[in-house]
Amino acid sequence: MHIDSQLIEKLKRNALDIGLDVFYIICMLIFMFECFHLNMIPTKFLVLIIAALLILAFILIIIDILEYKGWIKITKRACSVVLSIFLCFGAFFMWKVNSAMASIDNSPTVMTNRITVMVPADSSVNALADLSNAKIGYQEGNDADNANYVIDQLLSNTTLVNPTYESYTNYLTLAQDVLSGKVEAMIFTSSYASTLNEQIEDFDTKFKIIATFDRANSNTASQSTKDISKEPFTIYISGMDEVGEPTINLRSDVNLLLLVNPLTNHIEMVSIPRDAYVPNTAAANFPDKLTHTGIYGIDTTISTMEKVFGFPIDYYAKVSFTSLIEIVDTLGGINANVAVTFCEQDENRSFAPEDLICLNQGEQTLNGKQALAYARHRKSYGDIERTMAQQEIIKGIINKVLSADGINKVPTLLEIGPKYVSTNIPMDLVKRLIKSEAEEIQPWTFETLHMENGYSDMYPTASMGADLPLSVYILNREDVRTVYRKYLQMFETMKLNEFAFRLDDLSDPVEYPLESPYMLWTDNVTTKIYQFYSLEYPETEPSEDEENPEGEIDPNDPEGEKPNEDPNMPDHPGEPSDPTDPEPGTPEPPAETPDQDPEAPVIDPTLPVDPTQPIDPTLEP
Repeated sequence: MHIDSQLIEKLKRNALDIGLDVFYIICMLIFMFECFHLNMIPTKFLVLIIAALLILAFILIIIDILEYKGWIKITKRACSVVLSIFLCFGAFFMWKVNSAMASIDNSPTVMTNRITVMVPADSSVNALADLSNAKIGYQEGNDADNANYVIDQLLSNTTLVNPTYESYTNYLTLAQDVLSGKVEAMIFTSSYASTLNEQIEDFDTKFKIIATFDRANSNTASQSTKDISKEPFTIYISGMDEVGEPTINLRSDVNLLLLVNPLTNHIEMVSIPRDAYVPNTAAANFPDKLTHTGIYGIDTTISTMEKVFGFPIDYYAKVSFTSLIEIVDTLGGINANVAVTFCEQDENRSFAPEDLICLNQGEQTLNGKQALAYARHRKSYGDIERTMAQQEIIKGIINKVLSADGINKVPTLLEIGPKYVSTNIPMDLVKRLIKSEAEEIQPWTFETLHMENGYSDMYPTASMGADLPLSVYILNREDVRTVYRKYLQMFETMKLNEFAFRLDDLSDPVEYPLESPYMLWTDNVTTKIYQFYSLEYPETEPSEDEENPEGEIDPNDPEGEKPNEDPNMPDHPGEPSDPTDPEPGTPEPPAETPDQDPEAPVIDPTLPVDPTQPIDPTLEP
């Protein structure tokens, strides 16, 4: 009993210290759990952290057992409180980061087509019921699926009685007929609004929306199996040309391709002009503006870019005007070197004097709206210079995130990520990359590439049809070959690191691009455009087994039904001509076209020619 009473008395005397010790141990265990759960701290640092925390716990307990008095006891209590608070904040910080990354992983992979029913702004029609017995126009070309979806919804609407539907081949003619009163309303996919704004003055103010429908489309998950902490990879950054959430399918105004090499801590930033004339994989590879492919979804833009550059794009990140503003403002602004003095419209496309955003030339700190204005501006120079400005903004964001001040903003950035960024990059891979970089911190280097050797011209596009030639940018082969070589060089580093190279690897890599029947270059566009002479674009890409036994209809044939008999004309737009009839199973040799580059390498016909398939960097003809 005497011993028990002494023990109880001792516990009473040291109750505060024991309580502080218990609190410290609980905080320490929670902190350790979050460290393991976060899985971003290198093992060697994790071992040191755990060892230090255990040693501190041992010291605190020893001081209590020995019942030190005076300044030692006071110092011990203060340290115990400070350490416990530090551990709680650290655990909370890691929990926020982990939760934010999990929410990005769990964010929906569904993209949305927003389709509206529109009438003239001065129309008395304000609801669908007011369109009873009215004529409604819709586009039956490459946007027929969206139109049919809305028509099905309207047919089930009991308040809308006996409307009639009239089809159009393009939105420009349809919009003009609505304004002239030939039809009362039109079914319109909002992703085409920016294009019509360029063709019809004050398009936004001349129409009003009386109904909105959202049509969901699932996005394809990344098929990449790369370990991005040890292998080079590619990321496509798409910037939409509107405010709002990035899950809406809209034009891709900013197109940046990042070639990331984690082995050398180097990033190649490739800017592709928004007006690049490329094969639209959602329209049977007919030529279109790159920005228009965003209307069909991020998958279409990626498959189109893979067809152009000849290597797989592993991941994407999609942002909108709102995304950029929020990201830059969350970081507290970014540093950028503005190339020219200018004034630009705001994110809502307002040119009102109070809304204009004006910047002076030179190095400065930009807020979100200023960064967006600089990334969008092109009136003072052109599309190529604008891509340089966009790269400047991206570098500014990356540098700010990697700064001491920016690292503190990472949890907040991750919190807003699911709302303002749509991506298919698995967060487990991001954690692995961060963990690998933290093992041995090295600065990252950047290089920029531009598609600057092409030229602009006026040609029809798959999205807007033959009746409306638009300004497009014709790519130069050498620009694309340069990007392809940069891609292969990343893997040369990996092979040297692994000592897995052959003597043959020391020779020049295979030249790209492979001769594609769909690509139009600066040296062949004037002769090769004939392959798409009809420009009667199909609604969707045909299946591989689809046949066209009757051939193309010659638009100059007065009867309009005579099959194409020109042996040099392809039987189907976008397919290479083949005047011979090879035996089944015999590989076809490359087609000899008038625009064939005489210096282009001869490609082995047995090699795969589908540039959307992953390419073995060691592959040689």
